[in-house]
This record gives sequence, structure tokens and C-alpha cells, in this order.
Amino acid sequence: KFGPREDFLQKWTHPLEEYTFIKTIVRTRLVDSEKSVNSIKLIASDSEDNLKKIDIKIELVNMAGQYLVSNMEIEKIVPITHRDPLSPLNHRVYTCIYKVDCFEKIKNALENYEFIYISGEFDNGICYKWFKNCNPLEYGIDISKNIYGEFILTPEELIIFSSNLRNLTEISGFIQKGCQKDKLLFKFKTICTIREIYKVITNKAILSDNLINKAYTYIIPAEELQKWRLFCGDSEKASFKVNNNEVIHLSIEKHTIEIIFSDNYAILNLFNTPLETLKGYLSLSNLEIYPLEHILNGQRKNSWPILKLIRQLKKDPLINTYLPLANASTREMANHFELVIT
Repeated sequence: KFGPREDFLQKWTHPLEEYTFIKTIVRTRLVDSEKSVNSIKLIASDSEDNLKKIDIKIELVNMAGQYLVSNMEIEKIVPITHRDPLSPLNHRVYTCIYKVDCFEKIKNALENYEFIYISGEFDNGICYKWFKNCNPLEYGIDISKNIYGEFILTPEELIIFSSNLRNLTEISGFIQKGCQKDKLLFKFKTICTIREIYKVITNKAILSDNLINKAYTYIIPAEELQKWRLFCGDSEKASFKVNNNEVIHLSIEKHTIEIIFSDNYAILNLFNTPLETLKGYLSLSNLEIYPLEHILNGQRKNSWPILKLIRQLKKDPLINTYLPLANASTREMANHFELVIT
């Protein structure tokens, strides 16, 4: 009835066209050999970031073994206030942001994975979801339950987010390994609300610009690793492997810490918590760690130790995601830090 998909998307002027669907619940489903009638409850955000509860009925007809949409009826639209417990936009999620060098390469990489689905398209990008072991057509979509992780890809950045930190770390590791030749540059990990993320869709915002002061990532050099391993050994933690690297998750005074140990370095993610806030709890003296942002921006403080650190990291195949400088020549790195080589 609605014709080819591309024609439908270009010509569609439905009242829900400007909505971003956040959660769907299949309430009832009546199926016979020729027709399927589905009652669905949506939670969605309109173009002005207003939340609505929407009840719709969708009728599908069976044609040549495929169910095609024959009719969709909006039964009810009810506003949701920002403080409403039903508002998923207030949920805080773990988020990882990468700078994108080539939109098409990352797009093709994501769409080559059979378990990652396109879930939405907007003027400036594409939304994807990685579902757990369930059929979204059968059970609906709930960002808090049956989604392993979500992605938003724009020409500027790839945003990955999940309500579960381990999920996010596993997905990020998988994507970093799969896209290591596509110049995907790690920006930071943080914790933010769904509302902040969806501004990328509704306002064409660049999320990393809005959250740059809410994220703290450091590199721990090889000579400091033993100190951190001993500290982790004495703490309650969750431990697992990603790309053969040990990942430790700690909670200290309700602050989340992630340490990803590699052979010659470790990545320390403090999310929204400045290092100064945690120093009193870490029981580590003379912390020799380097803010990733300072290295990428060529800050001259501690430049020679940082230069040595980068050279040590060159053997790690995944380090380019964090430090593209690792493959630069000594002179190029010296120029980056405005150092003089004699």
C-alpha cells in the first residue's frame, strides 16, 4: 500500500515523522494467516524535545509470505512531563565518543555487522541498535532492557552508549578492533543522560563539544602498571577481558573507575569525576599519569616523558584509536609538542 521504501521515506508526511522513538511496547498481537493487528505503546520525543506517550494500532497483511503495513492508526497521544518516571530521556547511560575521519567507512563497517540494525535516520546521521538475543519486532524496543548498545553516527563523531558499562566497554573494544584502519579516534568516555545524547538528533549538536568538561581519561605508563595492579587487587572489582586486555571496573565512594590494562600501558577512565576528587581515595603516592587530552593537544608540560611514553606504545596495534601520534616519526612528535631536537 505504501509503495517502495525509499519513495515512502521521501514522501512521508505522517504526524509522527518528526518524533524520535525511544521505547516501544507491543501490547497485544492478533495474527491469522492473512492479517496481523498490533496494538503498540510508544514513548517518543517530538522535534521540540517534548515527551509523549502514544498508542497506535498497526495492521499488517500477508502478501507472498511477507507482512506488509496496510494501515496505521494513532489512537492516543498524551504528554509526559520531564519529571515523569516513565521518561527514558532522564536515564543516565555510559557513553563513548569517537571522532570520525570518514563517515562512509564507519557507516559501511557498522552495516556489515548482521547484529547491528539501522533504527533511525535523520538529516545529519544514522542511529543503530545492537540487540540482545531477542526479536525487536516481537518484543518491542526498550533501551533499558533488551538493547546491548546503541550508536549514533554523524560526519563528526560516532557515539556508542549503553545502560551497562561492561556492555559499552565490550562494544567499544569490538568496534575499535574492527575499525582500526578507518581512522576512528577515541575522544572520551563519560556518563550522560539520553536527553543530552538525543540533542545530536534534534539540534544537530556535537556531543563531544557539550561534554568535554565532563570526561576524564588518562594514560598510565608501563612503569606505573604494577602499582595500579596492586591497588586493584586490594579493591572490590569486576574483571573481564576485551581484545586480550584485562578490564577492571571499580566503584569508589560511588564514583565509577575503569582501567584497561595493556602490555605497555593502561587507559584510566574516570568518566565524570576529576582526578583531584579521587586522589584521597586511591591510596597511590606520586601518581605519574598523563591526561589523554593534553597529549592529543600537544601540551608542552611533561613533553619529554610523554614523548618516551608514545614511543613505548608503538607496538600496540590498537593504540592508534587513542594516540594516532604513535606511528609518527620522532621529529613529527617533537614538532607536535614544540620540542627542539639537536
